[in-house]
Amino acid sequence: MEIRTPQGTRDLTGQDVIKKRSLEKKVQDVFERYCFEEVMTPAFEYYQTYNAAFSSLEDRAMVKFFDEMGDILTLRMDMTVPIARLAAQQFQNAPLPLRFSYSSSVYKVKKSFAGKMNEVTDTGVELIGLNEIGDLEILCCAVDTLKALEMEDYTLELGDVNFFGRAAKKVFANEEDMERAADLIDRKSMVELEEFLQEKQLDPKAAAFFMELPLLNGGAEVLKKARQISFDPSLDEVIDRLEHLYSAMEELGDSEVITFDLGALPHIHYYTGLIFAGFVKGVGSSVLSGGRYDSLLSRFGRDLPAVGFSVKLDYLLDQVQAPKKTTRTRILYPENRAVEAFAAAKEARVKGPVEMVVWDREEIVEENCI
Repeated sequence: MEIRTPQGTRDLTGQDVIKKRSLEKKVQDVFERYCFEEVMTPAFEYYQTYNAAFSSLEDRAMVKFFDEMGDILTLRMDMTVPIARLAAQQFQNAPLPLRFSYSSSVYKVKKSFAGKMNEVTDTGVELIGLNEIGDLEILCCAVDTLKALEMEDYTLELGDVNFFGRAAKKVFANEEDMERAADLIDRKSMVELEEFLQEKQLDPKAAAFFMELPLLNGGAEVLKKARQISFDPSLDEVIDRLEHLYSAMEELGDSEVITFDLGALPHIHYYTGLIFAGFVKGVGSSVLSGGRYDSLLSRFGRDLPAVGFSVKLDYLLDQVQAPKKTTRTRILYPENRAVEAFAAAKEARVKGPVEMVVWDREEIVEENCI
């Protein structure tokens, strides 16, 4: 029988463990400076919890099993849903806002040819109970988190689900058409998108809007272009909001890392406003992602606005060097003098790490090493 790890998982040893713990500490240090309190939730949730959270649940992406009562359990797909449940269940009378941080494994079955892991560590924050004023705080925290990773180049890309969502509701007759348009825009499939829009016989200005949407990515000039193609006041409100956030980040000295992608559409359906993603040089996908989800907690019995993000630590391991090991003491000793050697080690460990090594000589030797 072949002994192997499950598909989409891997063992971490040696330098990879050191790198991951180092990254985790850097990120958690940022969260502590923003006064986020760490929480832990079970590795698995009831299937109904996720079914309540998502309007369209990716059932096949879930790792499912049964408990002794026959209820369906699932390994957590993300940390936002369990924390929303936690906030609604256990913090009903707590003063707002709630500031939670976490660092936990999440599980999602990926297609085998996609090359992505089924188990990754999410390290993130959730700011619960603040309306859109909380967006600025969470963006500042996200930028500081990217800084703490000490990567060469990084950007934080902003968007808003309402820029597409409000426009789509104005012109498409049903949910199916909206989802089709969203898929084509998200994949930037321009030929198919043009054919689809022609088939729907949209007003020329609306059709031009959706054709431009996949191309609306770049610096602050994107917002000016977005205003030019806007065909409804509700879309201008979205642009106003993004411009306000950019101006605030500019005043705080962080606008140089801010970009925009108004054609970016979330694959998680509970987002209701701002969405953003962090990218670093050398990694082909986002290493940080998040957004506003004002309707999620109401599904668990408490109607509160919320915003948050998480960092995928595993995506960064190939991009960082392990920190230098600290100097440690090595004690070499013969078996017949073990107690004496361990007494010396007990005293030495007050100052730092000690490694014990059995050897074939009679003397006990202490030496410094790296």
